[in-house]
Amino acid sequence: MQSCWPGLTRTSRSNATMKSDHPTELDRRNLLKSAVATSVGALGSAVSAQAAPVPAKPRGTDLIARENGKPGTRDWQLTYVRLDRPDGYRSRGIEGYCSHQSIEPGQTIQVMVSVDPPGHYSIDIFRMGYYGGAGARLMTTLGPFAGKPQPLPDVGPRRLRECRWEVAAELPIPNDWPSGVYLGRLSREPAADGTHPWQSYIVFIVRDPPGARPAQIVFQCSDNTWQAYNRWPTRFSLYDDGSAKDWTSLPGIDVSFDRPYGKYRQIYENPQSVGSGEFLLWEYPLCFWLEQHGYDVTYCSNSDLLTPDAAAGAKALISVGHDEYWDLRQYESVQRLVDSGTSVLFLSGNTICWVSPLSTASDGRPNRILTRAAPYGGLVMGPGSKVREHFDSVGPDE
Repeated sequence: MQSCWPGLTRTSRSNATMKSDHPTELDRRNLLKSAVATSVGALGSAVSAQAAPVPAKPRGTDLIARENGKPGTRDWQLTYVRLDRPDGYRSRGIEGYCSHQSIEPGQTIQVMVSVDPPGHYSIDIFRMGYYGGAGARLMTTLGPFAGKPQPLPDVGPRRLRECRWEVAAELPIPNDWPSGVYLGRLSREPAADGTHPWQSYIVFIVRDPPGARPAQIVFQCSDNTWQAYNRWPTRFSLYDDGSAKDWTSLPGIDVSFDRPYGKYRQIYENPQSVGSGEFLLWEYPLCFWLEQHGYDVTYCSNSDLLTPDAAAGAKALISVGHDEYWDLRQYESVQRLVDSGTSVLFLSGNTICWVSPLSTASDGRPNRILTRAAPYGGLVMGPGSKVREHFDSVGPDE
């Protein structure tokens, strides 16, 4: 199959079906595709009102332009992809997740990997951007490592599937790695007979420390929504209540960031994206475009905006793709940013739909479990409101 990403073509092998399970969603998806295309055009007009289309040194820095002048690579996509079954969501041959949604230079991120059957593998770490049209830069390669199967987590209270896998690799983030979305390509070493050459992704964001680089644009990835729709390992998203009914909106369900991202069925179904959340499906085209034109951009996760510090001093905050799930603290932070003069561009669909408290993992790491409390639409957000009561009743416990 051919890649859907700009200027890139690769061949992929997969036993996964590419047919939508929900043909009734097609009109909605086509509408969203048109809306995204229109919004990208609107972004150029909105930001160019404050800066030239290809600023040489926006706001005193040309970091993104200099970064994208470095050698890129087209060899960042998945070549050998296999899901556990044609209608499945996981890549059992090799799959993994990271200890944090985002991390700063100088900090260390941990990577957890399961390999079934056992075998050796390596991890190529790419920063995603423009890079002369190649789309990514290879930052480092980790391994090879000896991999083995990791246990499937039990179903906990509120249908939570929280992995507690062994740490496979630790990566201290170098101080000269710029903010961006980073994909790790997990690649098995094929067996002697050529079998089991499988690959998948992990994904994490490198963020700038607050105040370290007051970039012109803050690009917020919608990773809360990536996780809300993540059905790994078998129908365990916020839309699955254990019954045969699909796309429910019932309360009392939790999802954890401590698990791999499975296959998604959104604007299109492409198993080449397995492990990357919804980044390649939604955010990446705009990331490519912004860096192509040299805009001064920094990246963050939803959880980084629980306080306004991540976007303090920015001219614009962009909500990208499918930004449905917001913790109430995030909503209130963005309100404060708007009040302070930051422009907010919503280049996303179904935005700020659900009040979605983040809480701690079983080992105490903050903001690793997501739930659904109440809808935002039409309700007052202040003290004593129904939304505030819902948030406080199931909200963060740290």
